[in-house]
Amino acid sequence: MSKLRLIAALCTLPVAAAAQTTIFNEAFASGQRATFTYFTSADWHSSSTSDTITYTDAASITQATGGSGRTLTGFFTPHGNAQSLAVGEALTFTFNITFNRDIALTANSNNFRFGVFDSTTGARPAGDSTGGTSASTVFDNYFGYAGMLNLGGGANSLSIRERTSVSNQAFLGATTPYTTLGSTGSPTSGSFVQNTLYTGVMTLTRTASSTMDLSFSITGGTLSGFSISRQDTSSIVSSFDTFAFHLNSSTADSYTLSQVKVDYSGISPIPEPSTYAVIFGAIALVGVAIRRRRAQH
Repeated sequence: MSKLRLIAALCTLPVAAAAQTTIFNEAFASGQRATFTYFTSADWHSSSTSDTITYTDAASITQATGGSGRTLTGFFTPHGNAQSLAVGEALTFTFNITFNRDIALTANSNNFRFGVFDSTTGARPAGDSTGGTSASTVFDNYFGYAGMLNLGGGANSLSIRERTSVSNQAFLGATTPYTTLGSTGSPTSGSFVQNTLYTGVMTLTRTASSTMDLSFSITGGTLSGFSISRQDTSSIVSSFDTFAFHLNSSTADSYTLSQVKVDYSGISPIPEPSTYAVIFGAIALVGVAIRRRRAQH
């Protein structure tokens, strides 16, 4: 085999596709609560005043709920640079959350909500005290999906919904702007308990140009088998730059997020560093062999 053919063969070695790539992982760095930084810091805003938030360096963010429902919104890309999903690509949102209270959590329909949205055709809030339970234009044209459930009692009715009313509506503090894509009943076992760590996972997979597969689950403590999967085939949302959390009034005293992470997976082949090393190392050796042969002639 000629040297040029050998180089060509090396360059066409199969490249391993990355199963999953983390594109955002909140570090909860001190002083970064309202400052977006690529990969490690979302731009967080509360539906109430700033003194309802406790930001613990390198650990967590806590939103007090008080006597009214409170929403916490985070932007994980710059405005106008939402993460788009092509066919075969997916985003997975993972969060660790604790509901803080001395007594049992209150049972109420859809009293906890988590959503992912695209703010591209809307405007972003300038500060806190925005996006509560009342109708507002602050989050106009924010399209996306949400998982909603009841924390108390038997923790029944977990649903996936799409935000379809996007003009002068409450953001995540009301259910009326949302169309239900599907719901399920109680978990297989266990229930939500105060002061216990839970992990929520929402995955959005674009399986066709007009089809989005959605799944949402929460586990932790004694809770298991609490998940739902549905498919959206009507006016799908395929770009995302925002996530939001909402807890209804008096459900708990506060909620604490100790991890918020966004992972991307897709069909595009992404070379592993070790693959690059093999290819370029081999090319370098071929180059040395060529130079030696020329030197001998």
